[in-house]
Amino acid sequence: MARYHLDRLSVMLVEDTAFVRDTLSNILRSFEIRKLVTCENGVQAIEFLKSAGGPNNPGGVDLIISDLVMSPANGLLLLRWVR
Repeated sequence: MARYHLDRLSVMLVEDTAFVRDTLSNILRSFEIRKLVTCENGVQAIEFLKSAGGPNNPGGVDLIISDLVMSPANGLLLLRWVR
């Protein structure tokens, strides 16, 4: 069976429900992902990405996993901003 090395992968998790956010964080860490950024909503995610270099250089984030229904900024707004 192949072994994948995900320790260099950088993941942003955007989820407004604390229980789901913690559960998904634990699952991602079990895959040995070391660089994990968690945000409570789209606004926090956008602010993090802005401070990390803007939309053309999203701070080395390789993968964004986002909830769709959040407030004040939902997953679609975040997706549009990243694009």
